[in-house]
Amino acid sequence: MTTPAGQPATATPEPTSGAPAVAALARTSVGYLGLWFGLLTCGTLFLGWCGIAGLISPFMEAARRRRIGRLGMHSIFSIFLRILHAFGIVKVDNAALLALRHEPALILAPNHPSMMDVVLVISRLENVGCIMKAELWDNVFLGAGARMADFIRNDSAQSMIRLAVRDLQRGSHLLIFPEATRTVRAPVNQLAGGYALIAKKAGASIQTILIETDSPYLRKGWPLFRLPPMPIRYSVRLGRRFEPREDVDSLVDEMERYYIEELDRGNRSTEALPDAAGPAMRRAA
Repeated sequence: MTTPAGQPATATPEPTSGAPAVAALARTSVGYLGLWFGLLTCGTLFLGWCGIAGLISPFMEAARRRRIGRLGMHSIFSIFLRILHAFGIVKVDNAALLALRHEPALILAPNHPSMMDVVLVISRLENVGCIMKAELWDNVFLGAGARMADFIRNDSAQSMIRLAVRDLQRGSHLLIFPEATRTVRAPVNQLAGGYALIAKKAGASIQTILIETDSPYLRKGWPLFRLPPMPIRYSVRLGRRFEPREDVDSLVDEMERYYIEELDRGNRSTEALPDAAGPAMRRAA
């Protein structure tokens, strides 16, 4: 059969059942509910923990305060991930990090695809220090807990390096993102040099951590409450361990090549991500 114009006729589509649409709507609704519930629970726990931390911190010896503060952060992030997993929002494979639990002082150096990276690392390890943005230091949800955990603000480079070295000398695992900001140039931004300088001054090894995800959730420009396709999959694996060296620039260059090679092996695209934050950060002097 042909149309009057001589073109093959197309079959009239059969009416489709509304069941798949209803099921999809139900999954989306459950996803939103789980995300909101997880974020609300996490926020409530952090708010309560900050209240407790503010009250008890002045009466505790420094080492005990730091240990309890970091355990608190670890516990809250663990609960948050469990809630998201229970609602089918995330599937996380970060068990490889458990191999580091009894390691001596290390710089933990993950690539940084999203804001979830901190959660993925600290939820598995109990003695992690962290360099954090100075504007979060007085945040009502994070400030007191971060101070109790002896996290390090990044407002002064000289002070940041001095405190980071001291933390490593105490035997801590120190979480530093070599990209300095979330990835906007796949597979990694050009690396900053601060972490390599800290490693040199502290004599600490640098353990690379490779984080891969199939989701844009919480990348640069992605709103906190905008739900992506689910489930979101995160894979965390241990990479090569680098030793500190006098020539900081050569170490940074070698590590950048290593991240690119390893992440490309995981079939990550080498095309630029949407740059919501402007050009990728250049290496610190």
